[in-house]
Amino acid sequence: MELTPEQAIERVEAWLAEPNRLYETLAVRGQSGVGKTRLLLELSARIPQAVYVDCRGMTADDVARHLLSTWGVPDASSLVSGAQHIRGGGVALLANVQWADQFVTSDEASRITQQVTRTLKRLARPSVQFVVERSADRPWVLAPAKNDLVLVSPSGSEEDDGGRVSELARLTELHPALRALAAAELRTISLPVWAGLCRCLGIQVAVDELEELLEILADVLITVDVLDGEENERAAGFTAESDRHRIRRFNEVDHGALLESLLGVLRTHESWSSISTDSFGRYAAQTVALHAFHAGRMEEVLNDGNVLPCLDTTGLLRGMAAAWPQGVPQHRIAVDIHYLEGLGLAAAPHEEWVAWLHHCALSRGEVDLARAMAVRAGNELPWLTMWTECRPFGVFGKFQAPMGGWSEDPTAMAFTSERLLPLLRESHTWHIEKTGPPIRHIFDGRQNAFRPFRSKELSDSQWLVTGPSGPFVIEVSTEPGRQPHLPGLPAPFVSPLTKTGVWNCPSEALEGDAPAQSWLEATFGKGTCRRLPESRLPNDLGHTGSRLFLTTVGFPKLTKQIPFVRTIDLDETGLTAVPWPVESGPAEGIGPFYHLGEWTGGNILLDGDSGAVVQDYSTGYSSVTLATSLQQFCTILRLYHEFLISDFNTPEERRDARHSLREWAEHIDPVTEDADHWEQVFDGDLDSWETR
Repeated sequence: MELTPEQAIERVEAWLAEPNRLYETLAVRGQSGVGKTRLLLELSARIPQAVYVDCRGMTADDVARHLLSTWGVPDASSLVSGAQHIRGGGVALLANVQWADQFVTSDEASRITQQVTRTLKRLARPSVQFVVERSADRPWVLAPAKNDLVLVSPSGSEEDDGGRVSELARLTELHPALRALAAAELRTISLPVWAGLCRCLGIQVAVDELEELLEILADVLITVDVLDGEENERAAGFTAESDRHRIRRFNEVDHGALLESLLGVLRTHESWSSISTDSFGRYAAQTVALHAFHAGRMEEVLNDGNVLPCLDTTGLLRGMAAAWPQGVPQHRIAVDIHYLEGLGLAAAPHEEWVAWLHHCALSRGEVDLARAMAVRAGNELPWLTMWTECRPFGVFGKFQAPMGGWSEDPTAMAFTSERLLPLLRESHTWHIEKTGPPIRHIFDGRQNAFRPFRSKELSDSQWLVTGPSGPFVIEVSTEPGRQPHLPGLPAPFVSPLTKTGVWNCPSEALEGDAPAQSWLEATFGKGTCRRLPESRLPNDLGHTGSRLFLTTVGFPKLTKQIPFVRTIDLDETGLTAVPWPVESGPAEGIGPFYHLGEWTGGNILLDGDSGAVVQDYSTGYSSVTLATSLQQFCTILRLYHEFLISDFNTPEERRDARHSLREWAEHIDPVTEDADHWEQVFDGDLDSWETR
């Protein structure tokens, strides 16, 4: 719906007055310069009780905390808990959402319009409403497409935008330094940083010339004072952030060249403390990951142990979120970074963050990466993992540490499982003293679970530590070596910046002849698969695939492996035909049907004609088909069993693995997608069914 500003005001006020509105969010779209922000300011003047928030430069956390504080919940521990305590309804006018965050490449706009507003609308009582400014040319700023209005200017926004592009092209030709400012991945940068970016792009300009340029282009550029170290520095940005993107459209940024230059800047510094006291070094640390994303070199940066310790945590997470919007890759350091963020460690001191990154890399067996990180970090880390048998994040199934574990020093044989085993056997009796090594209890208190690290002093500087993820040895470099325990950090207020996608399904479940007997018995137990010779198969079992599976792989005898499933012992009973119960109504298949076991106390049957595994409604579910074949049925049960016995480090891993299990099952057998019995399995409702 295209409207003038006057019409839009009337439309918004009418929408807010509707007693039974279908949507709780109204989006205001339109090209830059048509007056979207002015519209929301006018609305705030007309609706005194409305909350007006200019989101430019703000994070989703900032916006959420501001709204909660205004609505009477100033000290919430998380967005969810805060939303649950809202007791007064209200209207929020969110302007400049498309320019949220201090980083240029950022998904904070979507986090605001999706996670913040959705959570508040879902949990707040009474309800809250949102009017959200959304740019027409920024499609990733999500808002309800069925409930928006498009603001237009009388002269036509497309013509206005074309004229603006021409003017910016002229100015950029006259003042090439604008190219460098547009290429920056921070919305405002100090003048020394601007001059540094100019040098990276081959533009020769001095800081005093940039001072003059700010005066010449006062209508295009803004000037702000920022704290640069211990001194105030003059910083510059675009008055209209949309101008940056217009310049980038006609003057493509060479992010590869910028990345090389910024990596060179980081290499000139010997330590993090040196980087953090240099303005251009800080810019490089904050934005290398984002420039690497644009250059298609994110993996390269993450795998460089000389670079990774030098990266600002938030900038690194922003780059990863941009590089992997559907989820970070599994079985790499990226997934460790994601789960560390979920544990709140992005808020830890930088040196502690790097110590955990090094620990995760070594625990994953990325020894070269870990050792390079240790060398680059030098003596700045509070502690360093010397040996580990810890379970990496994002591992599905039982974890088996390599023989002897992983060692930071390839020549040192001091730390081995054999030497440490006597100590580890008694680790559960170690007292948790008031002081210990300076290692944070990152797992303690997660979902109210008491899971602190326990530690034993091996020498003046070395400690053996055990915890939920396994044992490891650290070398402590802080003074004093014993310190009060560091508690776990709170989870991100809104949500982590990064996310995980669907985990990799075990390859054994996807092979053409899956499942193999050895794979089934690897978790079900050796000898659980019962094979029948061809001579013992019923003659009227017509399905060829079922006959082959029963004679070559065998049907597993399950007793307590799956809480809600019990299966027959083919060695004892063979395959017994049973009639379809009359009281259940007509069967979906033609049969004959053979008894396989029980699902939540009801019958599991094999349809001898189609090969499908079905239930006869005695289970209490309405979906008849459990699986298209015996092979698919056993494969999915095997994956579910491996999920149950996985010793995940965090609740977030268990949640992600459960989601992945659902996706794997739907890929292996699409019949599981709409089946109510599988729905309860994947929701976790049957994990402890046998205890009921």
